[in-house]
Amino acid sequence: MHRILVALQLVTSLVGIPDRATAESDRPLLPDLSFYFDCDPKMQRTNVESVVTEVLRELEFRTLNIGRLQRDNGVILYNSYIIAIDKNDRMVNVRSFLPNLDSYSVTLYSAPPTQRSLELEATLLSFAEKALDCSVRQIARNQNDSSVGSVFNMEVNRIESLFREAKDLRFGPRI
Repeated sequence: MHRILVALQLVTSLVGIPDRATAESDRPLLPDLSFYFDCDPKMQRTNVESVVTEVLRELEFRTLNIGRLQRDNGVILYNSYIIAIDKNDRMVNVRSFLPNLDSYSVTLYSAPPTQRSLELEATLLSFAEKALDCSVRQIARNQNDSSVGSVFNMEVNRIESLFREAKDLRFGPRI
């Protein structure tokens, strides 16, 4: 029962995608970088997830494969969903929505005001093409000012909460 409750918490907390506004600001939190990559339909989801996780860990991000946790617990909202956060609270999301199993979205967020890391952005853009042999499309860059700082902090707290919930799910009481 505990696993089911934690799995439901993990799933319901995913609804808060980082584009909401707060009372202090009517501006949404925009990704510093966003893009899509499309892979050959023959490429296995697990291969993509492994490469994404490996690249993010090499960049010193903590990663959480929410898609795998959902599948392991009988809940499927995303084909793939990997979140990552580093010591500077930069966040990366990699998602593949059903039914587009071979198309993935990537978003990168840094603390406002936007603190660009050209090296990190270049690495994220190149891993899909070089490590996965996928095509990249719809590259967009945005800027956030300090007025969305509270929204960013809420998102960091939500991500940290997902890491804690996932730990409970993996190591909590078993039925």
